[in-house]
Amino acid sequence: MERVYSAVFGEPSARTTILRNHSSFFELPSSEPLTLTPAVLEKHNHLLERKDAKEREAKARLERLEYEKSEVAQLKRALKAALRAFLYAYGAKAATALLLASRKWGMNTASYADALRLLSKADSIRFGLFVGTMVGSYRAAEVVVNHVRGVHHDDRINKAIAGAVCGLSLLVDAPSRRPVISLYIFIRMLDIVLRHAEEPKKFLQNTCHVPVKYMTEILFGLCNAPIVYGALFQPELLPKGYYHWILQLGNMTHGGVDYAIRQRWRSDTNDTTGALIPFRPCQPHFHLESCLTHSVKDLVSGGMVRASKVYLPVHAIPFVLFRSQKLQTAPIASVLHVAYATLRSSAFLSSYQSIVKLAICIPRNICHRDYGVTGLIAGSLSGLSLFFEDPKRRIELMLYCAARGLEIIWTVLKHKPLVRALRIKHAEVLVFCLSMACIMSSPSTHFKPTYLHIARFLFGHSVLR
Repeated sequence: MERVYSAVFGEPSARTTILRNHSSFFELPSSEPLTLTPAVLEKHNHLLERKDAKEREAKARLERLEYEKSEVAQLKRALKAALRAFLYAYGAKAATALLLASRKWGMNTASYADALRLLSKADSIRFGLFVGTMVGSYRAAEVVVNHVRGVHHDDRINKAIAGAVCGLSLLVDAPSRRPVISLYIFIRMLDIVLRHAEEPKKFLQNTCHVPVKYMTEILFGLCNAPIVYGALFQPELLPKGYYHWILQLGNMTHGGVDYAIRQRWRSDTNDTTGALIPFRPCQPHFHLESCLTHSVKDLVSGGMVRASKVYLPVHAIPFVLFRSQKLQTAPIASVLHVAYATLRSSAFLSSYQSIVKLAICIPRNICHRDYGVTGLIAGSLSGLSLFFEDPKRRIELMLYCAARGLEIIWTVLKHKPLVRALRIKHAEVLVFCLSMACIMSSPSTHFKPTYLHIARFLFGHSVLR
């Protein structure tokens, strides 16, 4: 265009020079006089446009080659991320198995054989393969979907599709562990999605008149209702280890609860007379004094000691591992911080078991009969104990109990004829795919810092933005 501009608006000598030097563009015979006409200008512009189009095509081809090379590099990085996630998951699972088994080992040569057997255990390898496949399939699926659909700013559909694809990796894990993992991730997905949803909060506050400010404590109580009911009346609904942990925390025994509560509740009869087993009070099977006196004493003494054994390692070990520098610079303040956090958590756990005991004992002492609904009420009232705990820890405790409570509810429902008829094969995998799609497509601002660090540690820092 610069040549055309000079040919039209320049000096006559300049116009003649341009037309003579670039006459090849116009394909005019040298014998004919060079004149600048509209047709000649149009042909000149057409030739320049063709040249620009070829340059743009070459540039686009080069960009495509670079993008394909970057896609191959991204797939290689996805494979490396999968291998790294496998090693971390397998190492964590094998180390946990070694720590749990080390308590049973003696100082003999069989211990080394047991250690090698645990390290090569199929369950640990299978769990590592599940985590590695989940990470690698997500990274690879995101590359493929970006290639097919293109990368669009603020478009999270690609991440949702990749999250759903990586959810299929749950099929690699052991069938007995799939429902637990699926339920755990489903609860975390609800926390990430619903915490920033304003419409449900407005509906609960304005329409249902629910105090949203105390929603965490309310949900904690509702989630503990099936847990307390199962522990007191149907312990087969709870995992064996979790059930024994509850008994130990409450200073109870399986035989004592069965003798005082369950036999009468099940309408068992006396083997000799055939008569219905009479009501059996808490005294002297659990304590000699009244239920109220015993609960108050246990709240401030025995319950606090039992709870501190649980929570002292919970608060002390992470502080030593991740905040050791502060421990060195300010040891007194650090020790006081850990002690105060342990005291609050112990008060929460001790008051939890005291509230549950009182909520069970008062109705049964008045009515001289045990009702299953009292277990649900006692669990609901346990939400009051959460006010002793640090507000930063309340949501996580509620989510943990939500997973346990839903697991118990599902255990009850899956034996019902209607649910059994409607049950879908691999339903836990479908729930896991849905949960991963929602989680991976959510903005990073919706994540709690702990969740975000774990997700970026597994999937990479560039995955969640």
